[in-house]
Amino acid sequence: MTTYKGPEWAIGLQRHLENLQANNEAMAELRRGRGKNPDDCVEMHRWVSQFVSERQLGTGREWAVYTVASEFALHKDLHSCDESLGWSLAKAAGHGSLSEVGLERRLLQLIRSRNNEELCRRLPRVLSLVASEGVPISWPRLAGDVDRWDNDKGVIAKRWLRDFFNRSNNPQEPDAAAIIQGAI
Repeated sequence: MTTYKGPEWAIGLQRHLENLQANNEAMAELRRGRGKNPDDCVEMHRWVSQFVSERQLGTGREWAVYTVASEFALHKDLHSCDESLGWSLAKAAGHGSLSEVGLERRLLQLIRSRNNEELCRRLPRVLSLVASEGVPISWPRLAGDVDRWDNDKGVIAKRWLRDFFNRSNNPQEPDAAAIIQGAI
C-alpha cells in the first residue's frame, strides 16, 4: 500500500479516489464537476460528500474535496507524489516543453488568489499543464493546501515558491551542493 503525506482526511480522500478509478461512472461524474462551485456538482455528492461535514459546507474543506476529486478523475493516470504543487511545477518546467517563465507566471497568479474559491477556479489550468508533462501531483497535500488557503495562504505560497525556485529541482541550474563541491 502506498503511503502519502498530508492531512489524514486528504489521505483518506486519495485512497477513496484510487478505489473508484475502475468505476467509469464515478470518474465521469467526478470529472463533470471540474471548475465548478461544489453547490453545482450534484453528480459528485454521492462519491465525495462523506469527506465534508455539515459544518464544513461552504468552506475550504468543501472546495478542496470537490476540486481535488474532479482533477484526480481527469488525471487519474498520473502518479502521486509527496511534494508540493511548486515542486510539481518545477518538474514540469524541467521537462523542457513548457516555458519555465510561463509556469512561474501561472504559479504567481495562483498565489495571488484571495481565497480558496478563487484558487480552485485557477487550479484546473495549472494542473492540466503539470499533467501534460506526466509530472506527479500530491493530491493529499494539494487538498490540505486548498483547505487551509484562507488561513495559511502566506505559509503555503512561500512553500510553493521555495519548491519551485529550489535549484535542485531545476536540471538546467546546478544545486547548492554542486556549487560548493565545484569550489573545493
